[in-house]
This record gives sequence, structure tokens and C-alpha cells, in this order.
Amino acid sequence: MSFTVSAGERVGLVVWLPYKGASVVTLSQQDFLELSTLRIALEKLSWERAIERANPEALDDLKGIIAEMEFAVKSDQKAKLVRLDLDFHDRVCVLADHSRLHTAWTAIKWQVALFLLARRVRVDDYHSIIVQEHKALLEDILNKRSPLFEHLIEDHIASGYGRLKTTTNASP
Repeated sequence: MSFTVSAGERVGLVVWLPYKGASVVTLSQQDFLELSTLRIALEKLSWERAIERANPEALDDLKGIIAEMEFAVKSDQKAKLVRLDLDFHDRVCVLADHSRLHTAWTAIKWQVALFLLARRVRVDDYHSIIVQEHKALLEDILNKRSPLFEHLIEDHIASGYGRLKTTTNASP
């Protein structure tokens, strides 16, 4: 007997339940913890390498994404804002020029998207803080790494997971 794995199963968004069919994954508190700590580790390496490799074209691209984020906030396009958030971090990962790092990011990217969508539903402060947080991260690249670099990354990622954690009673 052969089984085929769907794209949704490969990226951790869909599970196959015997006699029930496919179901969208629900993230538990443990999933939030694991995803946030893994993401912090990946982002630190990604940003460290991106800072070293930043060039004017890449910086303009990131600035453009932030401008699109600002427009998405002003026009209340919340789903687009989530996509732009992922695009921003994907571009930083590409700028890091580390194929295995990009593979690891790609493996969790859609779970991060699921988290961002869940956060948007449960804690609707995402749109009010996300642009400023991304501007601060980009400013770090422009300054070639401030002393607060790692704290910015930790705060940016951990704050979102922390906000969602306080609004859900899901058990690990």
C-alpha cells in the first residue's frame, strides 16, 4: 500500500486522521513554545548573516515590504499583512545566503502563518505593532547591528507568542 503526502501535511498544516480524513492542525501551547523558540534561533542566525550581506537592493526590497505593510494596516487588509510579514522574514532569510537555514525556515513558515492568523483572531493588536517592530529590525540592518540586536529579535517573536498564550487555555 502506498501513501501520498499532501503539501499541507509536509508543512505541518494538515493531519490525516484514520476514518475521518484530513483536518487542519490546531496549535497547542507546546506547539507555540516550540515554534517560538525554534523561530528565535533561526531568526538570530538569519539576521546576523543578513546584516553582513545587506546591499542597497535588498534594503530597498525590505523597505518596500514595510511600506506595503503600512498600507495594509491603513486599509485594514489583515490577511495581506500576515503574508507581508512572512515575506519580510523570508527575504531576510534569503539575504542570509544560507541554504540550510532557508530550508529550516521554509519548513516552519506555514506553521508561523497559522500562528499569525490565530493571533490575529484572538489578539487583535497585531496590526498596531507589527510595522514598528519591522522598522526597528530593518534599522538594525542599516546600523550594522546595534547592541540590542538579539533582544529586538527575541522581543519581536516572543511578544507575539506571549500575547497569544495569555488568550488561550489550550494545554500542552
